[in-house]
Amino acid sequence: LWQPRGWTSRRWLFSWKELWSPEEIRLSGIPSAALPCNPKNCTRVAIATWNARALLHAKPEVQSCKFKRVDALLKSNDIVLLQECHGSLELMEATFYHYRKTHWIAYAPGASADEAGMISLHSKNTFACQFVFTSKVLAQGRVLLSRMSQIDSQITTINVHNHNLSMDDILTIKGVIDELDAEVASDPTKYSYFLAGDFNVLERQAPVLNIARPEDIASTQLPAQTSSGTQLHVQTSSHSKAFVDMFKNCVELCADGYTHFNSGTNKLNYIDRIFIGCPAWFLTAHSCSGKAEDPVWWHQRGLSDHAPNSATIA
Repeated sequence: LWQPRGWTSRRWLFSWKELWSPEEIRLSGIPSAALPCNPKNCTRVAIATWNARALLHAKPEVQSCKFKRVDALLKSNDIVLLQECHGSLELMEATFYHYRKTHWIAYAPGASADEAGMISLHSKNTFACQFVFTSKVLAQGRVLLSRMSQIDSQITTINVHNHNLSMDDILTIKGVIDELDAEVASDPTKYSYFLAGDFNVLERQAPVLNIARPEDIASTQLPAQTSSGTQLHVQTSSHSKAFVDMFKNCVELCADGYTHFNSGTNKLNYIDRIFIGCPAWFLTAHSCSGKAEDPVWWHQRGLSDHAPNSATIA
């Protein structure tokens, strides 16, 4: 069914372009050729995740550099999920106040101002005013759920930092994921979700690259994430098994490269991950791309030991 955009009682003059623009007529419901729960049936949705390592407690000059990176992420992505921001709720709201004009923002401060802290930003240009935005903290400072709902669709994002999470926290997350999976199974044209963040969980046989010193690695020559010349690492902890179970109904949007540099062990790994909760067949009509930036480059400049990981569905 086709439905025109509603008229307002306060505005009676419309330009020719407004009256005849294809954007004035929208599909009621999302066809299988459209992006999962994508508003306006636009042709692209991009998401990025970054562990910003004490974003709000960095030295002023470092913080300024970090926010330039945040601004760049917001410019090129519709959803940006930040972990390890630190700061109280009041500091978060004051610092990100000017972003409220362009983004829906959810906050999850940690138990203290010098640890944890999550911030999730969603573009109002993509998720416009017809959406109802709500958020819920699933684990203090570590897991933040945001939901954008309208009459005929709903998209949820879960921002995760798997650090010091208890099994009770993980079971809470799993319960939410199970509910979301049930919604997606009922109608994937109306429901979908993104699960992204710093999971500290590798794939069951994900490669970990041993390197000598970061200055020996050219930032443009980092090897892709393949098994060649790497040490395979198998996750066995109960936390990892629980998260792997959560991933079973998701599709991972996985970029080449690595997202984290462990300076203590001189290892690179891929633990900042992006999943979308929808049937795999639903993405066959689209191209998916991703970009994992160089974590050594970010570490050398004191920005973070994690590099942003982003994915685009078009």
